[in-house]
Amino acid sequence: MLTTLVLCALASFQDRGGAREEYEVESVGIEGEAGDWVRATHVRITGSSFVIGRELARIGSERHGSKPARAEAGDRIREQRAFFAARYPV
Repeated sequence: MLTTLVLCALASFQDRGGAREEYEVESVGIEGEAGDWVRATHVRITGSSFVIGRELARIGSERHGSKPARAEAGDRIREQRAFFAARYPV
């Protein structure tokens, strides 16, 4: 089980051809100004699902100060990672 987890971790860090993935982030303010209670922004991100998720997390962190909650149950997280390592198609 530990071997599977280590192999999955190594696979996620593998070099994918040596080139960085190309992506583009475009953000356009629609309504509202600095100091307003609500501001609407149209965000367009091109790239893989991983890149889009990473950029959305970065934007949320920068604009709203949001951060993911810390996991409390380490054993449950290990079980989830083992489950996905065994069943996720790579």
